Amino acid sequence: MTDDYSIRISIGRAYPKGKGTNAKGRLVTLYGYQTRYRTNAGEFSPEEWKEGALREIRKEKKEPLLEKIKNHCREHCAWLSKEQEIEEYAISCLCNRAYEHWGGFETGDFPYMGMEEYSGTNKTEEHGEDWIIWM
Repeated sequence: MTDDYSIRISIGRAYPKGKGTNAKGRLVTLYGYQTRYRTNAGEFSPEEWKEGALREIRKEKKEPLLEKIKNHCREHCAWLSKEQEIEEYAISCLCNRAYEHWGGFETGDFPYMGMEEYSGTNKTEEHGEDWIIWM
């Protein structure tokens, strides 16, 4: 199931990967960084997680939903600039079922920043204008 690939925790750690010299010529240990995702299906590197999640998405025939989520992310997620980032984020949203909490996702009617506008009819005596309440 795609739910099994929902990322529960992302684990990052540094590990020694060899010896080298610094700018002053001294012998130092070189370090690398490794990221692992822990899910209900197991612990994976980001590449393994993406392959496994895509395999489950294909098996459950959820490709059209993934494409719809990708389109939403392209339009509404300004921090995602590369297509690979958009795809990984969309896969994560599908596995976590985050799209179920996006207002108007099925109809395409997305509220601005999750807020709804309510306009009141009470006029202030000082300004004489309508109040708008953001919730």
